Amino acid sequence: MKRGKISTNTLKILFITLFIISFNASAQDPSQKAISCNSALDNGNIASAILVADEILQLDPNNRDGLLCKGRALGAQSPVTLGKYDAALSALEMAAKLSKPGFEEIITYLLIGNLHKQNNKNAEAIASYEKSLKVSETEKNDK
Repeated sequence: MKRGKISTNTLKILFITLFIISFNASAQDPSQKAISCNSALDNGNIASAILVADEILQLDPNNRDGLLCKGRALGAQSPVTLGKYDAALSALEMAAKLSKPGFEEIITYLLIGNLHKQNNKNAEAIASYEKSLKVSETEKNDK
């Protein structure tokens, strides 16, 4: 090979390397996606939040933040999520199982309580709020 010429194999390797680098640079990790999901929820874009939550859960089916966001999105009162109470509850209950003791549990039980309340399941809402309160009291006594 003469000086100044680049072989076809070298170009292929360079192209593949650049493609992989650009692909990885544009990919978000699950925590970044959770921020996007929560932002979509805050802006009332329920359909987008559900899509992002699904992306998170494809990467990691046991991602607590992804499950919380999906549960909140499916539980939102909108035409997109009409009749999704059971799926929302399932996601939030799975997130509860994955929650660390303390603050994460408190938040998760509050969200479950809110879902029940929105769906006129008042006894279940009260039970969830009481679980959250019990964890809160335990945490206060442990410190």
